[in-house]
Amino acid sequence: MKRSRALFAVLLFALGAGSTAVPPSARAQEHDINEMIANAKSPADHEAIATYYDKAAAEAEAQAQQHKKMADTYSKYRPDYKPLPSHCRAEAKHYEGIATENRALATAHRKMAQEKAK
Repeated sequence: MKRSRALFAVLLFALGAGSTAVPPSARAQEHDINEMIANAKSPADHEAIATYYDKAAAEAEAQAQQHKKMADTYSKYRPDYKPLPSHCRAEAKHYEGIATENRALATAHRKMAQEKAK
């Protein structure tokens, strides 16, 4: 019974750590990026948006790496927690996808900046 409670607590913590809940500061950034997108006219505007997406890609890549390390740690030190390594690997894959999409958005805005510069 104690073991299942402990596993449940760890699982809840792990799920919370990978949660897609948006902290207030990120919500403010989302608002800013929406304004930036809506008002983008110059090459510099699009370059600023590209930089935003570069940063978001780097953050997602860092999350992916963290989840990969967590999967390895669970596998090595907590083999009795069988579902958690696969959960962490799924989270890593999810964040890798986010990083890929953010890099694509950065590339698109750099292309728009080049087109505006002509």
